[in-house]
Amino acid sequence: MTGKKREIHWLTGCPLIFILGFYLVIGGIGSPSLQAEDVEGLVQKVAPSVVRVEALNATRKVATGVVIEEGFILTTALISPGEERIYVIDTQGRRTKAEFVGFDPLSNLALIKSKVKLPALKKGKTDNLVPGSWIGVVCLSPENKPAVTQGIVSSVAENRLRLNVWVLPGSSGSPVIDKKGRMIGILR
Repeated sequence: MTGKKREIHWLTGCPLIFILGFYLVIGGIGSPSLQAEDVEGLVQKVAPSVVRVEALNATRKVATGVVIEEGFILTTALISPGEERIYVIDTQGRRTKAEFVGFDPLSNLALIKSKVKLPALKKGKTDNLVPGSWIGVVCLSPENKPAVTQGIVSSVAENRLRLNVWVLPGSSGSPVIDKKGRMIGILR
């Protein structure tokens, strides 16, 4: 094949590659993205179960927590059994005292208890998750308003998911959700 013919074949193949690449990016084959209205619905469904957790002592530590059963909130072990005062703040800005129940050093998760009356988030399963599956992370912004990021599962291992997702400050302890708004993990 002469140089001119190779150049012509390459030029005719470029638009096809560009179109295929554009199709994949905007939501074609295998895209894990959800439509904005779907994500909005998931945030409305999940946010009432998400709280900001503050631990105050000599310093102020902030994390996110998720209600797993009435009064019981799962968060990161950033919250410890020390002489800290622990508070949870919900999406309405209500601040409630909480107490440390315990933590698991293997998962680095803590359990706290509060008199807050918020719905527990439904739990999902990770059986069907594969690299590329859509996930969302719901937390609270510094203004105590729901905040969400979305991404994909990077890898699946026993008792662990690796995610490709933007992490907002203070979102450690946030629920990781599936497309149905069910909790499939906790962000650490």
